[in-house]
Amino acid sequence: MTLSTQSGIQHLFDDNQAALDRVAFQLRQATLLEASFDNLRSELSGLAAERPHYCLMMCAALLNALKELSKEFAGERRAVIAFFMEKSLNNLELLEPKRAMR
Repeated sequence: MTLSTQSGIQHLFDDNQAALDRVAFQLRQATLLEASFDNLRSELSGLAAERPHYCLMMCAALLNALKELSKEFAGERRAVIAFFMEKSLNNLELLEPKRAMR
């Protein structure tokens, strides 16, 4: 196998992985949109602590999905999502100095 063939195959694998990652993100988003309030809070709490960058992306996607819904229906969910966005940002600030020390 030539180097260009290997590169082409690797490119296909990378594209496939990116597509799978997008689908996984969308499935998780759909699951969180349909989750009970307590489950939503629990899931976002774990994400904010373990993967704050991912939590911020998920929260932005959730807020975007909820933007067309009424305040009465989605107001409480928006508030909890905003709380975990702030928590994720705080966690990122805590992570950054540690990375700079390495």
